[in-house]
Amino acid sequence: MSRPTMSGQASDVGPGELGPSSQAMRLRRVVLVGEGLAGRPDEGVTKFGLCLAGALRRRHAVEVIATRPGPGNPGVTTIPGPRTLFSPRLWGRLRAFRPDIIIYIPSASTTVWSFARAGVLKTCCPHATVVLVGLQPRTHSRLEALLVRSLAPELVYVQSESGRRYYEGMGCRVRTIPSGVDLGRFRPVPAEVRRQLRLAYGLNPDLPLVFHAGHLKAGRGVGILGDLARTGFCQALLLTSSSTAPDPELGASLRAAGVRVFNEFQPQVEHFYQLADCYVFPVQSAAHSVEMPLSVLEALACDLPVVLTRFGPLPAILPADHPAIRFADTAGELTAAALSVCNHGPRVPAGTRQFAAPFSWDAIAHQVIEHALCPH
Repeated sequence: MSRPTMSGQASDVGPGELGPSSQAMRLRRVVLVGEGLAGRPDEGVTKFGLCLAGALRRRHAVEVIATRPGPGNPGVTTIPGPRTLFSPRLWGRLRAFRPDIIIYIPSASTTVWSFARAGVLKTCCPHATVVLVGLQPRTHSRLEALLVRSLAPELVYVQSESGRRYYEGMGCRVRTIPSGVDLGRFRPVPAEVRRQLRLAYGLNPDLPLVFHAGHLKAGRGVGILGDLARTGFCQALLLTSSSTAPDPELGASLRAAGVRVFNEFQPQVEHFYQLADCYVFPVQSAAHSVEMPLSVLEALACDLPVVLTRFGPLPAILPADHPAIRFADTAGELTAAALSVCNHGPRVPAGTRQFAAPFSWDAIAHQVIEHALCPH
């Protein structure tokens, strides 16, 4: 089966199997810039940027700059400044580092203002290749489309084929890039470890458990966790993002239905996947997740059965005929599929880790450098 490289074509070589490139293997000086990179790494855009930076650091000289204050992260320099990025301190830091590549990961994705800020970064460092990363789809007016065409940096990254065609239509050089996963951290554990993890987090070790990680917002579709909990046939657990304001009424409703809601930052988030029997991804709207959800890859890496909507590029990279991968179109179908997984008896290896294996962060980092340095 050909595997997607998320670069505009299918290939018989997966991202985790990319061959060495003399361009990408040489030491490069890379700066990642983003508004939210000082935030907690439990939000999709922030986590993407920090994980990509960590992988790039294994081969390259990397500087990470957050332009908005936050709790802070190791290896991230916070330089608050105007939204325009016209900041003497920021410009001084960038020019002193002399980057070969600047990767801009805006929290707002590919708005016209993000293209304008990418242009500011290019003005600051004209000899650097500027890469703009958009993790959620955006649309533009006719005037904005003209501005995008004139402001486009050397490379725009998006996460779907429809996004690639959209920005190519505006004259941008575009590649598609998947999200990644830490395959060493997110891995399956033996049944006894799963049992001990449940006890450690105050969960029933004997009742099947369905899990979702994401924002406590109605737009995430997390109401189905309440439906699952009310059946009494399984536990339902929601790990929310501590970086975004929750919906308190929704949280109260879910708790009343019996859902366990964890709303504090969890540094060992992998435990929640490892203690679960099934991961459910009920998101329908592209406004409520990055296009290639990191949580789905993390669930697959832990060899979990997954029940999910046909969201973004997921149907293109996951087989519809695998018994542990179930696509659904409605909340009722999602609930029924999750209950079916839970009713299969004692958990056995799902065989889903193989679908996360090609998407290691090291492979994604290699791809980013290679694309940034190769014009075609």
